[in-house]
Amino acid sequence: MQHFFTIFVFEKVIHASAARHLCVIWNECHFEVIMKSSRLYAVLAAVIFFAVTIETADAQNTATPADVRRSMNAALERTVRADFMTYTLREEVERRQRTASQHYVPLDFTVQHIGDKTVMRAEFDVPPLWLDRAMFVRTEAMQTCARLVVNGREAGEITCRMQEEFDITPFFTDGPNRVEIRATGIYGADARPQAYVFSQPMVRIEDFLVTVVPQDSIHRGRHDTLVVKLMLRNGYNFPEPTNVGYDIYDPNNRLQNYDFRDMRIPGAITGGRDTIEFRELMYGRPTHLWSAEHPALYTMTLIVRQGRRPTEYIPIRIGFGKTEFAAGRLIRNDRPVEINAARYAAAADRRTTADELARLKRAGINTILLSAPQPYWFYDLTDELGIYVFDSPSTGCDERCRREHARPERNANDPAVIGPYIYRARAMFARNRNRPSVVGWSLGEEHGNGYNLYQTYRWLREADPARPVIYNGAAGEWNSDMPPIQAVDAHEVLSRTPAPAPARAAQNARR
Repeated sequence: MQHFFTIFVFEKVIHASAARHLCVIWNECHFEVIMKSSRLYAVLAAVIFFAVTIETADAQNTATPADVRRSMNAALERTVRADFMTYTLREEVERRQRTASQHYVPLDFTVQHIGDKTVMRAEFDVPPLWLDRAMFVRTEAMQTCARLVVNGREAGEITCRMQEEFDITPFFTDGPNRVEIRATGIYGADARPQAYVFSQPMVRIEDFLVTVVPQDSIHRGRHDTLVVKLMLRNGYNFPEPTNVGYDIYDPNNRLQNYDFRDMRIPGAITGGRDTIEFRELMYGRPTHLWSAEHPALYTMTLIVRQGRRPTEYIPIRIGFGKTEFAAGRLIRNDRPVEINAARYAAAADRRTTADELARLKRAGINTILLSAPQPYWFYDLTDELGIYVFDSPSTGCDERCRREHARPERNANDPAVIGPYIYRARAMFARNRNRPSVVGWSLGEEHGNGYNLYQTYRWLREADPARPVIYNGAAGEWNSDMPPIQAVDAHEVLSRTPAPAPARAAQNARR
């Protein structure tokens, strides 16, 4: 008797080593096998299955386990941290503008074409106040990959459409300094990035994590817990005694709490880093919860003092409350959120973006889906206006992805480029994890599915168990916590929504 069977394999993940998973997708592979013995039938089916699996995997992915390890290690070694500005005087902090800091210098680039390459150059003088300080360059999202060169020495690679930060302390000199961005290809003046140089004390806050979560939903607002974790850095060779802490004011500018502690940070020759955690039970002090309907923001200032003299202030805006997801729905402060989403990217300046976001909110939009990181002031505005954001890394911009642009879905399933995927997710998460308006993470624009997106989902899920991770290209697979979010084009909504009064728009832009 003849036996007929059809094998349908939609996804198969093979664990070839601790660092390698080969994901092979067959849409419809039909095999008609005629056998007279059920035992031979089963054996032949297994042989065909594994033979075709190996052949297909080798044809699609040529990365070795060593390639995958190198790519992953490179992604994990790059430094990522929150996006903030540092100040020396309290008066500067109260102005709430980065340009008010004595330790902020914007870069104005000129563009020159050399053969098939574009070189963007800017010069700056090191202010006298910056002596004996660490110096950094930040670049906002560029539309291409590039290299950063400071005084003729390479400082690092700039990833396409990502904010990047580089420690240039070893490269700067007294007097004029030259910063160059070198890109392959011909780009005009409109490709110049927004970039600036800033400095921090040698003994400084390197990063921070602030969580403000209701302790008990029944007694919410009565004894919420504030947790402040500071990661500190000492650039000197020997240990430094330091006093660190914070103060926090409510939306009505009333002092809610402050705390300072003495500590001794190890010297650079023994690591130069330490961590301290503050945990405060805000018992009996009713808190204002942040939501799209009521975007109540608290003002926290992180402070470093040496010899009881303040040497660094870092202001941040925070929102009390919690974000969760359950049964494929977003939940904020124990209430399900009815998502009305739009796809949007920030305009060229803060004022225009403030106007457009305000108009979107008036039109009923409460959620923005991003396809790439935005300028820091975009997230300031969504925090202040009360708009939920699903933040997104850039995808498909590294050199390899550009070479394979015709078939971007291959990159999602190529372990050789796992590093760029993980790095972009880490950078996105570290930069905006303290933002109340960021209620979820996206894996990026739809470009197939596979190993790299599975691993990126797993990394984000472990880093942040509370907020959902979404991917509209998951097509029912497990690497998305919510069904595809339907979103309208923001510009279609804006074309139907009148602009606000000039006074209101100016007020939003000044914030």
